[in-house]
Amino acid sequence: MASSSGVGPRTHSLALGALIGAAPESNHRCKRDILVRDWPVHTREGPRDRAPIASPRAYLGSVRREWKMQERPAKIDYTSAMRVQRRPQVAIIGSSEADETMLKLAEQAGAVVASLGAALVTGGRDGIMAAASRGCAEAGGTVISIVPGTDMDEANEYSHFVIPTGLGWARNVITGIAGDVILVIGGAAGTLSEIAYAWMYDRPIVALSESGGWAEKLSGRAVDHRRVDVLVDCKSIADLESALKTILDKRWPCAAH
Repeated sequence: MASSSGVGPRTHSLALGALIGAAPESNHRCKRDILVRDWPVHTREGPRDRAPIASPRAYLGSVRREWKMQERPAKIDYTSAMRVQRRPQVAIIGSSEADETMLKLAEQAGAVVASLGAALVTGGRDGIMAAASRGCAEAGGTVISIVPGTDMDEANEYSHFVIPTGLGWARNVITGIAGDVILVIGGAAGTLSEIAYAWMYDRPIVALSESGGWAEKLSGRAVDHRRVDVLVDCKSIADLESALKTILDKRWPCAAH
């Protein structure tokens, strides 16, 4: 039975058939021509001939057709963009207990890292780590501190970014591989563990031999049989700058340094 507005079950069947392609095309327009106004809407007061909205399927179909007609944007090579944007990182490892000579060398080394356009990564605590961070920060560089605890305020005052690990001594695994180059200044047992991880994970290692500690003991030597290279021996800050520049240029030939 037709409604007072002339819209009945037959009308709905034909419209639905037009949408899914089931009804004969002689009885209705092609499904791509179905417009929103063709769909009746039933309210509590009764059906209306002209509807302000279509059925969900008709609406989605119209949106899909409009989207297909739009010109699709060209694909972006995000991998290439990320590779260009990433800055080189130099990790400086060394003892938290250091004399004035070591601290002065660490501060100068931090300034060298900044001058080469690299970010400095340290363990974020006192001694060599704080001195290197101060030198880098004062030279306009970026300092990243990887601390052993969970407190964000555990890092020294020269840190721009802090990564709390909650790992204690085990955080040495991270600091030992968090640089494209690992720089050893002085160092005791904790530094030795970082050197071992850097060696096993194929990071280039540079040692400032005049700073003493493990840097002096391992300069120019291989840690074990795993690699054919050795820890690069730098006897002065000038040697250090040259060595770091050579290593970084191999990976970032277009970098500012």
